[in-house]
Amino acid sequence: MPPEGLKVKSGGELCLPIAARRWTWRSFEALARKTRGSIIAADAVLFDLDGVLVDTAEMHYQSWKQLADELGLRFSREINEGFRGVGRMECLEKLLGPHRLDIALAEKQVIAERKNAHYGALIARLKPADLAPGATLLLQQLRQAGVALAVVSASKNARRVLDLLEITSWFDTVVDGHAVTRSKPDPQAFAMAADRLGASPARCVVIEDADAGLRGAHAAGMKAIGIGPVVGPLAYVADAVVPAVGDISLELLARVMAPAPRQMLAFETTPMRLSA
Repeated sequence: MPPEGLKVKSGGELCLPIAARRWTWRSFEALARKTRGSIIAADAVLFDLDGVLVDTAEMHYQSWKQLADELGLRFSREINEGFRGVGRMECLEKLLGPHRLDIALAEKQVIAERKNAHYGALIARLKPADLAPGATLLLQQLRQAGVALAVVSASKNARRVLDLLEITSWFDTVVDGHAVTRSKPDPQAFAMAADRLGASPARCVVIEDADAGLRGAHAAGMKAIGIGPVVGPLAYVADAVVPAVGDISLELLARVMAPAPRQMLAFETTPMRLSA
């Protein structure tokens, strides 16, 4: 029910009659809180974790490099770029290359746990101050706007990282590497998050720093904002690209969610002359 003094038009739009009574700023403020989510027209915002809310990219690189050195395999920062947003076992398959055919699954799982142990030792140093600059303000604004929040990460360490950053309670759900069987760019994780939140995929925005995540978001029917160089590969995949999560505003989210303008074709016509 709208606050007293407001009427609802047939289309659901609220209007204020000229003779409205007992209409106070307090009731207007309450209405604004209830309808503020319509400012960005999104039901939910889904955040990747690594490279978006916290910079753990170097930690992942160092832990994979240590494992590669132990196995006598070549590894570089260029190879590491292909690991962004991809599950641990898939990354291991890429690292092993042709050797993957000679190693049993049980042994691969042991090797993957070695990598995770290296990474776990590094993330143990994380603290709340390591949260990406501007992330706190953005999350607060989204909360105040009534937008549901989720973390969607391929990492099986996502919950531990969130706990170390002390932001687990800020999110309505967390979909991590333990919850899914298919890694990004498969849309499974995004679809699962939307289902848990009771949100329509078409009214979800994903914030990602990897090509795989952006493509997975679009495959799920969601909008996607890329985190990274504004001029670069992400610009060809994302609906918008910003250098860091702190550069995202409610206004940007509103623009991303705005319906694409219809393109109309104009035809030039000339009068037709009829012969006598």
